[in-house]
Parts: sequence; C-alpha cells; structure tokens
Amino acid sequence: MHWRALRYFDTVARSHSLREAAARLHIAPTAISRQIDLLEHQLGAPLIERGPGGIRLTAAGELLAVQARRTLRDLERVQEHISDLKGLRTGKVSLRVAEGVVAGLLVPALTELNQRHPQLQFDIQIASAGQVVEALRSGDADIGLTFFMPRHDDILPFASSRLEHHAVMAPGHPLAGGPSCGWPNWPSIPWRCPMSTMECGKRSTKRHDARM
Repeated sequence: MHWRALRYFDTVARSHSLREAAARLHIAPTAISRQIDLLEHQLGAPLIERGPGGIRLTAAGELLAVQARRTLRDLERVQEHISDLKGLRTGKVSLRVAEGVVAGLLVPALTELNQRHPQLQFDIQIASAGQVVEALRSGDADIGLTFFMPRHDDILPFASSRLEHHAVMAPGHPLAGGPSCGWPNWPSIPWRCPMSTMECGKRSTKRHDARM
C-alpha cells in the first residue's frame, strides 16, 4: 500500500470533499480518485460514498482513516528522526530494523528522504530487538527500529507507539463467540504464534508457559 495513496485518502477523510482535498494537495481531483480506487481494489471494499452533501466514509473507510492517520504520524516521526542526524546531508546511515517495519514504515520514509538528499546512502539490516540494542551500543547502527524494545539505561528511545495484536480463529472455534479470548483461556487450547526467534513470539510463548 503506497504512502501517497494513504495521504490522499487521509486528506479526503478530513475534508469530506474531493475538490477541497485536491486544493489542499495542489493536484487534480482525478488523481485523488485514482489513488482511492487503487486502495479500494487492494482492500476489496468501498471506502467512500459520493453524495450531494459531499464524501462520506463507509465502515471500511472509517477503519482505514484511523489507521492511515497513525501510519502517517509514524512516518513523520521517522522522517524527523532521520533528519535530526546533526544536519547530515551526505554520507551513510546505518539502520538495524525489525522485518515488520520495512515495507510499511521505513521504505516510504527513506524514499522521501532520498528525494530531498540524494547523496545519503542507507545500510539497512534486519535484526531482532536484542541485535538492535547491541548494534546501537557498538556504534554499528545509527538508528534502530524494532518491536518490543527492551529497556536499557544506555539506549534512549526517541519515539514509541502501541502495537495491537489480534487472535485469528475459525468462526466455529469455542472462543469465537465469547466476550473475551484473553490469555486466561489460552493454556487449554492449541495455538500458534510468530517464530520463537522473534521478540513477539518469545513474549507470547513466555506468557503462555507462565499460565500452564
């Protein structure tokens, strides 16, 4: 999902008008329509409804609007932190990042930064949370982006965000119709989580084992 399409959609969601959104973005309304059509095709659901009173978001559109604002805020934070590298305009920036942040967060931020400062080079390596910490400590990395960052007195986090997890199950599963599928119910059922080598998997497994 392209960050530009999200930005266009976010502007439409805020203004409830294609024409007003186009004026704010200084582009043609047809360009916005094409990006929204692309989002609807990717998500397989209509996002907006056009009427005499302007644009109205569908239920799917409301969900995307909330997530789009979070994503765009996170993208702005990444851009700000990279720009804070002491006015660096040329040179090489080393990053250690969790695999899950590359496509949705890191690539859009670095793409825009590269357009403004084409002389910058980026060394990006996938790493676990522990490896990110060690790389920052040793000076092998300038910036680290990861999930479930452990607390360390010598590592200063510049920004953080809440991460939501969702349990996925078949409609007929015993927990599907209940009011909650919280951790107390998990020890008695088979379940799977991300790889145990990932920080998310480590924490999920540890919490599950503690309740056995």
